[in-house]
Amino acid sequence: MSDESPGSNNRVEYSYSEMLYLTDHLRGPAIRECIDSMDIREGSRGLEVGCGIGLHTAVLADAVGENGEVVALDISPEMLNETNERMVGSGLHKRVRLALGDLLSLPFASDSFDWVVAVDTIWPGPVSSGCPSESPYLMIRELKRVIRSSGLLALAYWTLHRLLPGYPNFEARLNTSNTVNSPMNDSSNPEVHCMRAAQWLKAEGLENVSGESFVSDVRGPLDRDGRESLAAIFHMLWGSSANELSREDKEKYQDLCLKNSRQFVGNEPEYYGLIIYSMFNGTKA
Repeated sequence: MSDESPGSNNRVEYSYSEMLYLTDHLRGPAIRECIDSMDIREGSRGLEVGCGIGLHTAVLADAVGENGEVVALDISPEMLNETNERMVGSGLHKRVRLALGDLLSLPFASDSFDWVVAVDTIWPGPVSSGCPSESPYLMIRELKRVIRSSGLLALAYWTLHRLLPGYPNFEARLNTSNTVNSPMNDSSNPEVHCMRAAQWLKAEGLENVSGESFVSDVRGPLDRDGRESLAAIFHMLWGSSANELSREDKEKYQDLCLKNSRQFVGNEPEYYGLIIYSMFNGTKA
């Protein structure tokens, strides 16, 4: 991934893997709470859809224990290679099986798993924008197919953030950018927004449908890793918004959100921000 920070002549560059790795330092705690809320049974067999570079595969492998198995699926061979390296490095590779595949046509028999989880993966929207499908129901139907009776389907999403304390109006303007809200836009069907995920699950016949949110608190003083993570999050959220900002807002972005700026908000000793992940789940009848 490579693009200009708003209004800056300095190019900020991250590969996709680097972006995932760096931002997980601050968003990861909320994701781990989402996974903990699943109450994964030791010895169970589960599927992680869209494992990426395996940042949370280890958490799942810990949960299933030595007698369980996590199948980590991704559409990218490169992502799976990184997941494999991470699992070997953590000593959990014997509990994890890697699978290359498309979530719309899973390479597994029906009723294969005790649970399925997808973190920041089931995004309905235009395929041209990188979304798997415009229909959330097609995706949920295929995930449900591979779950055993009474098994759990869980979807987790980054749903809210407050990261520029003292600048609520500026942060609100940044959050109206197309990058932050993609794939949603003013003409999108409200039913495909991730906060409607409980509706998708119920429509596809899952039972005991619920939703719950978990907070990653970002507290100062931030160490070097924390500042790097916060800067990467700013870039991920707002780094491609240059054409949508006024000159004044571009300058403010440079001052507050670039890690080498003296006014970088992450340098504040009493900095406080938050990231919220929401988990929606249901059981197969």
